[in-house]
Amino acid sequence: MQAANGEGQALTPGEGWEAIYETMERGRSSMYLAGTTGILLLWGVIVSLGYFSQYAVETFATGFADERPWFPGPLWGALAAAGIAGSAIIG
Repeated sequence: MQAANGEGQALTPGEGWEAIYETMERGRSSMYLAGTTGILLLWGVIVSLGYFSQYAVETFATGFADERPWFPGPLWGALAAAGIAGSAIIG
């Protein structure tokens, strides 16, 4: 393996794999630093809350759901705004 322009020192196969592993490790650690795990968990909770809220309203407050069939729009809008703000804070 050589540099893209053809100049440079050739790497042995072992050194090439070592360079690949180092590059992948840097990418993985930078994702952890950016809070990827926390952000994904946050969105998982937000989606769960959204579906649970819709289920609860449809099941226990049928009158409300019948009078206001548009209620999922503002619900998901508020949850998305909270998720965006939370992701910005975490990341």
